[in-house]
Amino acid sequence: MNKRNQDIYVKWDEGASILDLKRNTFFYLVQSEQVRAEPNRKPRDGRYNLQDIMRVKEKREQGKPRKQYKRRLAPVIFDWLSPSDIPAILRLDQVVYDQMFLAEAAVYEQWSSKNPYLAMAAFDAKSDRQEMLAYVAALPLDESLILSIMRGEREEISITPDEIETYERPGGYTLLGNSAVNHPERPDLLYKILYRMTAFWIERYPEQYITRIYAQSVSERGDRMIQHFFMAPRYDLAPNAYMLDLARPGASKVIHWFQSQLLQKAPLPTELQRPYIPNYVGKKPQEPLQPQKQLVEKSTLPEGLVGWRAFARLHGITESTVQKSIVSGRLPIIENGWIVGRAKVRGALDENGKARFYELYHENKNFISCSQCPHLQT
Repeated sequence: MNKRNQDIYVKWDEGASILDLKRNTFFYLVQSEQVRAEPNRKPRDGRYNLQDIMRVKEKREQGKPRKQYKRRLAPVIFDWLSPSDIPAILRLDQVVYDQMFLAEAAVYEQWSSKNPYLAMAAFDAKSDRQEMLAYVAALPLDESLILSIMRGEREEISITPDEIETYERPGGYTLLGNSAVNHPERPDLLYKILYRMTAFWIERYPEQYITRIYAQSVSERGDRMIQHFFMAPRYDLAPNAYMLDLARPGASKVIHWFQSQLLQKAPLPTELQRPYIPNYVGKKPQEPLQPQKQLVEKSTLPEGLVGWRAFARLHGITESTVQKSIVSGRLPIIENGWIVGRAKVRGALDENGKARFYELYHENKNFISCSQCPHLQT
């Protein structure tokens, strides 16, 4: 049969029918020499080798299935949770855990009535806040209360609204990260929510700031999620207890970015200064060790200017998006060479550039407002 096929040539439409291909795709096989044309034939009267066609057919049948196109994700909106969002929380919990935590929802409703900035969520933009796709909650509590909960001396559900702090007093806050839930099809949203929550604290700094964040894992998946942020185990509290000390350098991308934004905005308070203590091997220090003085990063950037990359990150807009506007001339920048900390800044925005940035991107779905928005020129 193979011998006979070597001498058999068929028209293109018959060959395309055997391979279940359209005309253009069939002739791609001819041009790429996967299927030979019969020699000494005119193009309009061309015929093509049947053995080659059958070989391609066999290869296609044995090959890997075609890769499916990546599904376009539905647009989302981000906002702080309110008591009216409780039904959406319960529906998401039903999808993720196959049950609704009604008792916890009732308690959370009381908490959020006391402080409306406890949890941020991502909603399907077309659902009018009826379909929640992810949320992250962090409770501002007295540290002694958090430690009591981590040790198992108190249940989290026993926290009263009076014990939930409001963000009114200046100074440091300790947070209990009590939940992080995402729809199985949208694992990308948790980090986006976290960036928006950190932007909230960047706006409040230096009057208010986070000192430590505590969390407990209740599953293997939760344990892996916590370790993404390089939180330190607190085995002295419980086998599944973790802590993130904001005075230590963050290893995760989101925490490192958060700390760098704070440092650019104002000097660090004592509680956020890094308490490094030299390790003298075989020697005893002559004097008691004193807390290390804060290292203030130097900057040659003139007052009123800000690096456009840092400004873009602060407002949740990707660098590639902003760079297109710069190249096209829609966003004016000042080009030079400055040093900010250990980084070199080659392009910066003045007041006019900041206002133009706001004008270009404030309607972008990922835009994060800061305390100076809309950056009106004075």
